[in-house]
Amino acid sequence: HLVLSGSGLLGNADIQHLIAQSGLREYVHILDYINYEDLPGLYKNADALVFPSLFEGFGIPLLEAMAMECPILASCTTSIPEVAGDAAYYFDPKSPMRICESMHRIVDDPALRETLIRKGKERVACYSYDQVARRHLDLFASARSKGKDAGIRRVQHHCQQYSADKKGERGEQNDQLLFQP
Repeated sequence: HLVLSGSGLLGNADIQHLIAQSGLREYVHILDYINYEDLPGLYKNADALVFPSLFEGFGIPLLEAMAMECPILASCTTSIPEVAGDAAYYFDPKSPMRICESMHRIVDDPALRETLIRKGKERVACYSYDQVARRHLDLFASARSKGKDAGIRRVQHHCQQYSADKKGERGEQNDQLLFQP
């Protein structure tokens, strides 16, 4: 089965028509908005997250999938390769044939699937609140050392406060993931 999700897909008559015309209604399911609480179950039961994005700022779904041990098939464009690193199998998002080949490969190649799951677990560990705060602080320190400290101390203070607040919320946990399984 293929599950499509995204705001506006459910009401898209062209997509509905294509699915019906292809005789795939019982195999293609369209979900509109997905509640945050429902995401872990979808990721855990998926063969893969297929992420053919053409315009992506960061790609939180990539981290969510990694945290849920869901292999990723993704666009080779935008920030996606930087975020997913070697924890994704990449395709040209403008080539339906490449996307389809990637989907067949993840289903037919259990070794690839296991490799992507393992690499995803390693990669997602780099994206904790503490890691993100530390990287921002390093960036601010670097900018300050180059004589560009106008306003940086104020932002640095807020980042330190945010990091301290997050640690207080978590108690003894020092490295909470941005998305928890």
